[in-house]
Amino acid sequence: MKAEDLWQEFIVNVNYSGISVPMCGLCGNHGFIDTTLYVKTPAGYSCGIKAPCICPNGRSIKHQRERKPG
Repeated sequence: MKAEDLWQEFIVNVNYSGISVPMCGLCGNHGFIDTTLYVKTPAGYSCGIKAPCICPNGRSIKHQRERKPG
């Protein structure tokens, strides 16, 4: 398996009115992960991130951010 395909282990199937729809279990297909309010060290220090997900939607967001204008 290639590194860019590792996100596939996080695919979950969500049932919408009897139809199984594959979704990213990390970001819910939003393409962005924000754990800033939830992730803390054992000592209680905030260490969450706000970053594009590793799924195709997140990679697209990251690519768009990295593109240089003009």
